[in-house]
Amino acid sequence: MNAIVRACSALALIGFALFATVPQWADAANFSGTWTVRGTMGALNSNGVCTFRQSGNSLSGYCVSPGGRATAVGAVNGTKIAWQIHNTATNSRGLTGVATSRGMLVSANVIQGTWTTSVQPGVGTFTATR
Repeated sequence: MNAIVRACSALALIGFALFATVPQWADAANFSGTWTVRGTMGALNSNGVCTFRQSGNSLSGYCVSPGGRATAVGAVNGTKIAWQIHNTATNSRGLTGVATSRGMLVSANVIQGTWTTSVQPGVGTFTATR
């Protein structure tokens, strides 16, 4: 009986040690802050800076690029994030349209994912860093 208790105790300690090594960002992802976003979709490149405010699972903020400014709204689910922007071109380099991004926090300061836009068909990829 003592051998069983010792084995269970050892397994419990191993389980706790494994749990303790999981990065904190995996449990409580915080997407608030300023992110530099770089994306590509075929010949289309998207580069900008997004500033997010997170309240619970809701996300709000804005994104600015060399050709436009957009409000951002979205949602967070654990380490996953999705947001949509309604971009208004501010010069001839900008495009007016809607872009949707879906990504995952791959480290405390990096999001990677995919995006689509109403301006061009297809799916692109992006990386955001803070």
